[in-house]
Amino acid sequence: MRLLPLTLAAPVLAGLALAPARAGAPAAPREDPRPATLDGVRRPPLRPFAPPAPARLELEGGARLLVIPRDGLPLVDGTLLFPGGRADEEADLAGVTELLADVLREGGSERTGGRELDDWLDGHAATIDCVATPEALRLDFSCVSNDLGDVLVLIGELLRQPAYPEAELERSRARLATQLARRAEDPAWVADLWLDRVTAGAGSLLARRPTPESVARVTRLDLLRHHRRLVGPARLVVGVTGDVEPAALAAQLDTQLRGLPPAAPLTRREPQVLRRPSRTTIHLVDRPGLAQCELRLASPGTRRLHRDDGGLRLWSAAVGAEGAANRMMVRLRAELGLVYGGRLAHAPGWGHAGRVLGACSTRVEAVPDAVAAWLEVVRESLPPLPEEELGSVRRRLLNAGVFEVDSPLEVLGRALALEFHGYPPDHWAREAEQLRNLGPREVSEAVQRHVDPQRLSLVVVGPAEELAPLLEPYGRVVRVEE
Repeated sequence: MRLLPLTLAAPVLAGLALAPARAGAPAAPREDPRPATLDGVRRPPLRPFAPPAPARLELEGGARLLVIPRDGLPLVDGTLLFPGGRADEEADLAGVTELLADVLREGGSERTGGRELDDWLDGHAATIDCVATPEALRLDFSCVSNDLGDVLVLIGELLRQPAYPEAELERSRARLATQLARRAEDPAWVADLWLDRVTAGAGSLLARRPTPESVARVTRLDLLRHHRRLVGPARLVVGVTGDVEPAALAAQLDTQLRGLPPAAPLTRREPQVLRRPSRTTIHLVDRPGLAQCELRLASPGTRRLHRDDGGLRLWSAAVGAEGAANRMMVRLRAELGLVYGGRLAHAPGWGHAGRVLGACSTRVEAVPDAVAAWLEVVRESLPPLPEEELGSVRRRLLNAGVFEVDSPLEVLGRALALEFHGYPPDHWAREAEQLRNLGPREVSEAVQRHVDPQRLSLVVVGPAEELAPLLEPYGRVVRVEE
């Protein structure tokens, strides 16, 4: 028998397979195993999941340590937090914490200078970074587990014996001055600054920013004094995850913190009181020739522990939180084509009341329409949300929660935030439970206690002469002087 070439055999065999068994007899219809709709798809139940709870240890001197051990890779990541930061600065030295963080890392310690520190870290694929946040001086580190002891020694030297060399301070001043000049030319930065000023007051901590004058006043002695004010074991909160054993890590940290003098007491500050205008007010910051304008909106919000926080979060998800399906983005982007992106959502505070914040940018000629649509979206969202819409945003928020705990580093970060701010360890579980139990009427009542469309604060950065008469129908227009 002659064999068919392979290229011909497959089509021939396929044709034979499809031919009816008997000539003239129709082929029996084959049953399609696929369900007609998604309702017929069998979905296995999700396995129960709970993020790992960090071990909590008290260190000598009052420092607190959170640890999530994990095997598999010989890597360690950690964070040290000292409360205070920019919120603990003197007004005439605004920016001192940014300079401190920069010079502390770049200048190194009295024993290990900055360049020597860089060389060692580069040679061991390790990192140590220092940054100033509004509420803390933060040190982050990463290394292989075999180098952890040496990295902790280097961090201990930075904390106990910082060098703060004059030459590095001069370089840091120059870098910060350049950043300040760039920020002043950025319309988005200007809009954020003025929103803080009009909602909290020009002299408030919220509105405080470093200036070229305040940065120029900072001396090496100021850095040393500020270091002593911030860096003390009783203030410290440490979080570590990786190939570590908690008790051994605690002993290593105790050794490095031993001898560190106590920090000055934290300055007790009055809770931030946010202003609500007697009528909706549009603060117009003049930027002649600007083609793309920045818009901001604000109303007083709540702390995370407040009973209305859950309602405001659900409302935010429906009205203007991230994504393209919320009401604001559908109206301003999909229907009107006024913006490319934006946000309108509750930003709760940890230790003080937060704010409902809105932000977007648009071309000059579209500003009045964008403001009108913005205010309309707010007004329309105050009545109870439809059950279907509320259920959709609730599921979205709850399901998105898994992406906040899908790595040990993220779990540690959330636990550190609670420890740092003095919140109960089960806060995130309580927050999720609150979202599950709120109905449309409760959400509406929570929002109406904090959002009044007749008393909103807005900031617009753009050409004032052109925009002022166009914005008058939407609120009292106030031109601000920079």
